[in-house]
Amino acid sequence: MLCLTFINEYLEAEKEDLETLKDNINQELEDLDKKLLIVIDDIDRLCDEEIREIFQLVKSIADFKNTIYILSYDREIVAKALDKTQQDKGEEYLEKIVQVPIELPNITKLELENIFLKKIEQLIEDKEKELDYQYLNKLLYIMPQIFNNIREIERYINSISLGIYYAKRELNICDYLSINLIKFFETDLYNYILKSEKIFFEKEIKKDFLDKLEYYYKKSQKIEERFLKLIVTWMLPVINNKKKITFKSLEKNKRLNSPKYFYNYFKLNFSEVEINEDEIRKLRDFSTKKDLEELFNKNDEKKLNLIKKIDIILDEISEERRIKLLKYIFSIADDINFIDKIEGYDNYVSKNIYESEIITIIVKIFKSLKLENKYNKIKEILLAKKSSFYLSFLVLKELNIVLTENKIKKITDELVNIIIKRSEEAKKVFKNFYLILEFIYNEVDYSTSISIFHNYIKNKNLLIPIAKEFIEPDINIALNKIIKKEKKFYKELFEQFYNYHEFLKLIDENIKNPNQEEKEIITCIKNNIL
Repeated sequence: MLCLTFINEYLEAEKEDLETLKDNINQELEDLDKKLLIVIDDIDRLCDEEIREIFQLVKSIADFKNTIYILSYDREIVAKALDKTQQDKGEEYLEKIVQVPIELPNITKLELENIFLKKIEQLIEDKEKELDYQYLNKLLYIMPQIFNNIREIERYINSISLGIYYAKRELNICDYLSINLIKFFETDLYNYILKSEKIFFEKEIKKDFLDKLEYYYKKSQKIEERFLKLIVTWMLPVINNKKKITFKSLEKNKRLNSPKYFYNYFKLNFSEVEINEDEIRKLRDFSTKKDLEELFNKNDEKKLNLIKKIDIILDEISEERRIKLLKYIFSIADDINFIDKIEGYDNYVSKNIYESEIITIIVKIFKSLKLENKYNKIKEILLAKKSSFYLSFLVLKELNIVLTENKIKKITDELVNIIIKRSEEAKKVFKNFYLILEFIYNEVDYSTSISIFHNYIKNKNLLIPIAKEFIEPDINIALNKIIKKEKKFYKELFEQFYNYHEFLKLIDENIKNPNQEEKEIITCIKNNIL
């Protein structure tokens, strides 16, 4: 801490030149009775420019006394990044900076296979259950050859471990391992099998189906075609039914190919919100908006998890794709609801709640853009016609690490002006109506938020939709369970923008023949007040 204090003091001393500053820091380090160890990990995960900056920094301060640097990186990736500024001599540049290179040996394929087999054996070991060892041995001969690193093995094992206890007792363990392997590596084929369940229960497999399987074998991304074909054939014996296997025998052995058990393999959807390797690849390599639409055609929690994965692969995504991703995220944001899954909370749909992690990732993407006109591009995305007003406001609050306060204010003012213009037309209530008004009320100008609200009230067709924005279930949490009561109208919040009794008059004057839903809302407004 003493060293850091001196460094901060010297950095603030503007009159001293860099050499003097460096000498003074060196003296402080020399006087320390300890060695200072600085570890910089995962350098190869940075973009090329950041890699070069790291090594330039290390080079400039490498001779500090009592200081040791440990740099962790993939040599090939880093050398290639340094080639661009070192006239294709990145390797030589590295050798000048790194005094003691320590090469970690690559894990051999045999070692990797042994790791996989050991983990699988620990999972499926069950003295009480008789296994089909002929099928299992064939499967365990192929499966270890598919994995390329320990990370893949760990993720696959984690994906099956939650359901393994049930699978060992209620399903065929080999089919369970197989279908989850396909789900992990070849999602498109997995989905096709799920959608084609009736075909497996017919006496004769149609040629169209077999042709489609061949198509998926050939386009497989991670599993070799020959291996994938064997796994599917073993898992679905009716495809190549030379032994004339009956559905009765399939049912007896609880096979996936059995009409009785087929659906149970897909109900074990413990990882429905997890992101698999294939989805990560698609997120990294998408080309069109349609690609993103197909990728994000998931439940809300999985959409959020996809956005979180951007943080891991951001350096592998081109700048052009980053901009497309931002535009798409802002266009779908209003349709995402994130709900904490607490028992008894299943019917409650909250307002859009964006975790701070999501906002942080979006800001990080903006920060990563190297454009000269970064301000204009950010402005274009935030003010786009389909962009979420609410998400734009949330992100603007955190953009001070990317833009100046003045530029943030300019975008905020333009966004508010767009909302004012929309309110003057007042065709429909926009998503997150109350939350946006509250933001303008607290962060911009309370009179503007009131004016916007009054513009919407002028359209009598919007009275009920506006009222709905201020109605929520009255809930209490006790012992981790939700105790749900009747819905309540939040009068105090409402009266920030409009007089409650005047609003009741408008309701009575304009809603003459309410339907059932409108009746319930009106009753709530009048009687169930918080």
